[in-house]
Amino acid sequence: MSDIDVNTTSKNSTCFLRGVELVRLGNKEFHLCTENWPYPTKNRFGFSGDRYYAEIWRDGMDWTCNYWLIESANWDKPKIYPLMYIGAEEHDKFNQYDLDEIFEATMHYRRDTLWIHQGMNGRYYDSVWPYLRMIEPVENLRECPCMKKYKFLHASQLRVEFYLNVDLIPKQQPVSNKVTLDNGLTIEAEYPIEEKKNE
Repeated sequence: MSDIDVNTTSKNSTCFLRGVELVRLGNKEFHLCTENWPYPTKNRFGFSGDRYYAEIWRDGMDWTCNYWLIESANWDKPKIYPLMYIGAEEHDKFNQYDLDEIFEATMHYRRDTLWIHQGMNGRYYDSVWPYLRMIEPVENLRECPCMKKYKFLHASQLRVEFYLNVDLIPKQQPVSNKVTLDNGLTIEAEYPIEEKKNE
């Protein structure tokens, strides 16, 4: 891909003057393929002069989407991390509102972790994180061990599966949804099932 082969325009502005270059370097470092030019999405957090500012960028193949987090913390130079890798069919299942909420929750958590140093979940503790579950057995994305397979679903969102960067979100352990019935049959439910305690 030529340095001047800009084959897209974006309605979303950016405060990262070398954002395209950062994404291309991220592709090489994290081994994520792309055939599409990277561009900023509408998702951003803070102001460019703040101690924390972040934007979500996107590139990928025609059948996959790569979402990237570009952030600047404590006025340091911007850094880039892969945030989400999702297939096109799964992407089509996502309500745009829920996808935006995951991005917003991630940037909120990163700001609190890097600047305020509390790692708080904020208002997302009951709107995003409870519905986001690492799939068991744990599965990495090829040569990118920070990307684990997750599922996201709730009453108004069909189950969606994608890879998410575990270093950018609150820590959680894989949750098994398997339960053994009285007849010995083991099934997998959509949500974690708490075992009944003998009283």
